[in-house]
Amino acid sequence: MRRLPEVPILLAALAVPLLPSPFSAVALLALGVVWLRRRPPQREIAVVGLPLLVAVAALAGETLLRPRLDAPPETWRRAAGRGYERLWRELERDAGAAAAALPRTLQAPLAAPASTPAAQLDAFRRLAAQRPGRGAGRHTLLLVDPDGAPIAWAGEGLLHELGAGELPRAGRHFKAGFGAATLLVVEPLGAARRPWRVVAGASYATASLPFPAPDRERRWALVEDPGGALPGALQVPLPASPTLVIAAARRTAAAPPPPLRPLAWGALAVALLALAVMRGVGLVLPVQRPEARERRLWVAALALGGA
Repeated sequence: MRRLPEVPILLAALAVPLLPSPFSAVALLALGVVWLRRRPPQREIAVVGLPLLVAVAALAGETLLRPRLDAPPETWRRAAGRGYERLWRELERDAGAAAAALPRTLQAPLAAPASTPAAQLDAFRRLAAQRPGRGAGRHTLLLVDPDGAPIAWAGEGLLHELGAGELPRAGRHFKAGFGAATLLVVEPLGAARRPWRVVAGASYATASLPFPAPDRERRWALVEDPGGALPGALQVPLPASPTLVIAAARRTAAAPPPPLRPLAWGALAVALLALAVMRGVGLVLPVQRPEARERRLWVAALALGGA
């Protein structure tokens, strides 16, 4: 390694930011390792090492901060499908936990005195103990009687009202409105034809996606019939669930990423200029061994490369 020409290695670092990310960061880090293997003086490592690390971090950060707006549709569909399914799974866990916490007497048809003040207050306490509201959105737990009337509830409240007889006996349901959508999971208490039910719901604004995705600034909606979606929209179907439809265009213009590549250029320039200054001093100060003096050509090349 020590026999390798040093200045061409350093000057080759100037061409590294021309490579696409993340190859530029890997190439610059490799050149830095090759230069260190030549065992330069400690003072040069201290002066050049910090700008070199800044340049590597800038090139690597460009990859991390670059927006992924050009993700292919299949990547979009997989990412959105995982996030969409996670919303339903969380509601199903909340509904199941709330159903397990309620009195077993509610599973007997027409025999549960849940409409009495004492039983209703007990249902309020049991639902509040489940602490609904994890994650984004407005989360709510409801206990509804066989007619669909709410008896007890807990949470922030939903953005859509639930009419009597509107809820299914069990499963996933939704309500949509202007600017918001509500996801609902219904858990029956018992095997009766018209049972008491626990409803776990969450309301979300439809101006941006409620889960991580390649680009969250997209409008979305829930539909029963996928054929009614706008042309070009991304459809994410799930079994026994309404279809998620994501708009093709962003709601707002994409913010440009920070200009990190010029920062890498600047860090490399500082490293080369600092090295040229340190070695240029050796041309002016007298030394005991003439063979140890710096070559003027290499110092000039470093200074020109840094400039």
